[in-house]
Amino acid sequence: MRKRYDEYVTEFLKSSPDGVVVNIGCGLDSRFLRIDNGRVRFYDLDLPDVIGIKRRFFEETDRYHLIPSSVLDYDWMAPLLQTCDGPFLFVAEGVFMYLHREDVKSLVLELQSRFPGSELVCEVFNDLWLKGVLKGIVNFKMRKELHLGKDATFHFGIRGSREMEEWNPGITFLDDWSYFDSKEEKLGWLRLMGRVGLFRKMQWTVHYRLNQPWAQPSRPAPM
Repeated sequence: MRKRYDEYVTEFLKSSPDGVVVNIGCGLDSRFLRIDNGRVRFYDLDLPDVIGIKRRFFEETDRYHLIPSSVLDYDWMAPLLQTCDGPFLFVAEGVFMYLHREDVKSLVLELQSRFPGSELVCEVFNDLWLKGVLKGIVNFKMRKELHLGKDATFHFGIRGSREMEEWNPGITFLDDWSYFDSKEEKLGWLRLMGRVGLFRKMQWTVHYRLNQPWAQPSRPAPM
């Protein structure tokens, strides 16, 4: 997964070598060190406690910055618009499924409004797995096998890769990727599960372009 996200960033920088990358929910990830082309402006964004720990290991430069903020506190966007011309790529690996649907939709539309023409690469979860018995299976795995805590759960999911296009006509689906698409040898026989839609797109990645927000056509003034 991490390798594929690095590839998304690298592909973006091939066409926009002076572009701006915002790594949402970065954790202690060192993506900037792996993809730095000597020109990119890179922002790692996460909660203040996480960024506080990250400052112990990573030093900010004129092209690498740390943003201590919730992604849902939109105040973090203004400084980027004041100091960067873009183009922008927003990367959200392992973030959106922990948020509520209304928050994800609000965030995506806010990015589209403030950063028209930007790109978004984000990891998503299938909402079929957020209901009934299937949700119980997911919660068990998160809490008992992955030890993410007794309250760990996913909230947000989509049914298909183009679903976010329905949120606004200016959102354009570009491509998607599933772990089953990789050539990892360790997948072994599990690769067969990738032929079943319910498993292939249980948790996967979608790539969008956020164009100029759609506006209602103006109505002629009454006579």
